[in-house]
Amino acid sequence: MKRIALIALALLTSACTTPVLTSDEMKRITASVDAEDGAVLFANVAIWLPGSSDYRFKAVEPKVPGVAVVTSKALLFQQWGGNRGMTNLKRIPIPEIERAVLLPFGRSLRVAIHQRGGAVDSFASSDGGGELSLEPGTREMHRILTEVKGQLPPPSAN
Repeated sequence: MKRIALIALALLTSACTTPVLTSDEMKRITASVDAEDGAVLFANVAIWLPGSSDYRFKAVEPKVPGVAVVTSKALLFQQWGGNRGMTNLKRIPIPEIERAVLLPFGRSLRVAIHQRGGAVDSFASSDGGGELSLEPGTREMHRILTEVKGQLPPPSAN
């Protein structure tokens, strides 16, 4: 009985651990970021939920696995591959973000990004399999986004 409890504990804790990007992976990510997007401040294995600002029935909620990258000027969502080692699937300039909201649901946590013009997308640090959204990495992503957003001047009205 004790052995089963130890195995269950090991499985539970390993399933909740955020994958760590290696230094080689970080080099690929950094090399893929355009100079206009500034310095990489955060990168983590993540999921992107296009058009989502809430939790939906799992079967109808699209999830895209990849890497969330916060730079000094943009939020990027990338996947492995492409000419520079990573391909940008989504780019949201920081001045276009109206607000970044933490969305808790049970043990999951997401950051909903509300953009000027009404577009919304959610992002969460992930277990690497694209299924679990993990709280520590998601909170850190939100913290850095909020910090960077506060340091940039508001966009000019055209």
